Amino acid sequence: MLNARIAIVATIVVGQLWGLTVALNRFFEGMSVALLVAFEALSFVAALGVWLAAPGER
Repeated sequence: MLNARIAIVATIVVGQLWGLTVALNRFFEGMSVALLVAFEALSFVAALGVWLAAPGER
C-alpha cells in the first residue's frame, strides 16, 4: 500500500512540475496563469489527500 501511495504522489508531483513549467512560460509571455495556479493548488491537495489516506500504517 505504501508503494502505491508513493507512486501516485510521485505522478502528481511530475504533473505539478509540468504545470509549473507551463505557468512560467505563460507568465513570461504576459499571459494569465490563474487557471494553472489553481491546478497547482488542486494537485497539492490531491497529493496530500492520497498520502494521508491510510494513517494507520505510519
